[in-house]
Amino acid sequence: MDGIFQRASACDVSHIYSLIRTRIAWMDDQGIESWNKTDYLDRFPEAYFLKKYHTGELYVLRGSDGELHVAVVLLTEDKRWDGLPPAHAYYLHNLVSAPDAHGAGRTILHCVETLAHQNGKEVLRLDCIRGNKAINRFYERAGYLACGECKDGPYHGILREKRLAATPQ
Repeated sequence: MDGIFQRASACDVSHIYSLIRTRIAWMDDQGIESWNKTDYLDRFPEAYFLKKYHTGELYVLRGSDGELHVAVVLLTEDKRWDGLPPAHAYYLHNLVSAPDAHGAGRTILHCVETLAHQNGKEVLRLDCIRGNKAINRFYERAGYLACGECKDGPYHGILREKRLAATPQ
């Protein structure tokens, strides 16, 4: 999937939150236990995403038609990783894609990796729910290796990281 990767606009926030609600309903329909079972909407209300927009940490991937297909929050610190070696990293959070945007997840991971190289990052880090085999296989295939676990309320996650190759000079 081709697309335009960019920082989100203020107008995108409500659309991102609607996308999250759509994805949660999709999880219910598919019998997948993830955000729909971890108080996600309470822990990450729309105001959270508005704050991430204001701090410049909210990114989107738009299709060639301008439609928003994926969103992700990129942090430079994450308390879930305390106790593990520090890294010059981006921490990917709240990655959500439209259920019908096939390939958009892979595309945004590639875009984030490109941005990380441009900004001198050495590692990409994320966490994903422990019990979802499909999402864990997806991240493993994308090069994100398991390196620990985290717990945040009802959420039990696997910490995953991808070491980036040195950028050619």
